[in-house]
Amino acid sequence: FVQSRRGVSRIPSVMIGVDNEKLDDPARIVNAFASYFANSFAVDSADPDKLHKGDKIFLSEWITVEDVLTVCGKLPTTFISGEDSIPSFLVRDCQYCLAQPLARIFNLSISSHVFPTRWKTAQVLPIFKKGDKSVIQNYRPISILSNFAKVLESCVYNILFGQCKDYFSSNQHGFLQGRLTVTNLTCFTEFIMDAFGSVSQVDVIYTDFSKAFDNVCHRLLINKLKNFNLSKTFVLWLSSYLTDRRQCVCYKNFKSDYYKVSSGVPQGSNLGPLLFIIFCNDILSSLGDCASSIGRCLTN
Repeated sequence: FVQSRRGVSRIPSVMIGVDNEKLDDPARIVNAFASYFANSFAVDSADPDKLHKGDKIFLSEWITVEDVLTVCGKLPTTFISGEDSIPSFLVRDCQYCLAQPLARIFNLSISSHVFPTRWKTAQVLPIFKKGDKSVIQNYRPISILSNFAKVLESCVYNILFGQCKDYFSSNQHGFLQGRLTVTNLTCFTEFIMDAFGSVSQVDVIYTDFSKAFDNVCHRLLINKLKNFNLSKTFVLWLSSYLTDRRQCVCYKNFKSDYYKVSSGVPQGSNLGPLLFIIFCNDILSSLGDCASSIGRCLTN
């Protein structure tokens, strides 16, 4: 978060918009960022909420008070807060007072298939990537979410990962504990050495998907979640979590107009990377006989 805040403070006072217009008014700058980030999303024509119907069974065992305490105890002791202005240190320091009511709210949220609307709103910080710092296109968005939403996400992450981990491809090296770029390169090097030993040809294709997190289709992701043997209740809740989100860009003391998030998984969230690898998990099945020979490392 400190790095994110520093990135924001280093934004030049004069920016160049998408149409090469010079902007020196902070209010116009935040709205220019918002317009650029909003155009990164894909249009999802289907309504994931119609994929399942009914099944409003209350499942009290989803999230326990102990689960909430464990997650709250790991929150940073900072003043970072989302749209609700409740800082993380306050949630952590008051965890024993908040754990029981939060667990109750979280379970009601899952059993009723509704992710709280207020928690779907994110404040976006523009973070510089590379190139000219005065060019808006050279920034990426990082979402600052409600700390209550992040606690719920972390609890759900543990449930979702536990149910999905056995379905992940062994060639998936991104966003998984114990797997990273080094393990990907190790597997790839071993494959090349075996190929050299058998005097075989090796062809390698490297791809870089632009704005991959932002372009995840909600309809396709929900359909893929059904293949992970998740209950209807859980799939419907995840559908609510993904849809009807909105965000605004924050810069200095200015906020942009709110804009709709029509695709993608929330960047800066706990669930985002896990949902992304679920979305990409079946990519190897499209590669035919090459599937068993290819490892990949998906990074944000």
